[in-house]
Amino acid sequence: MNVPVLVAGIFFGLIIAFRISVYVNSRVIREASEKHNYNLASRKKRQKTEIVSLAEETSGVSIVDIQRLLGVSAKIAKKYLDELVKEQVLVKVGRYYKLT
Repeated sequence: MNVPVLVAGIFFGLIIAFRISVYVNSRVIREASEKHNYNLASRKKRQKTEIVSLAEETSGVSIVDIQRLLGVSAKIAKKYLDELVKEQVLVKVGRYYKLT
């Protein structure tokens, strides 16, 4: 057998295997990323629903209340509350957030 032809065959075989590997891995990564993003969105929606439920039960909620309820940082709690204000679900009164 001709050695240069054998080397060329192995080389092109490796290139094809590499390209298939990259395609499969990128597809797997993309699917995992989409699933992760969906899970984050559903968790955020559930947590915002819990905030609204707490606001319905009490006269108002604070950032500390949301931190305790959800086990999140003050930054995330404020972000959720601000989003609910922007969506006109809550209104900020002093340091408390109340239903509109």
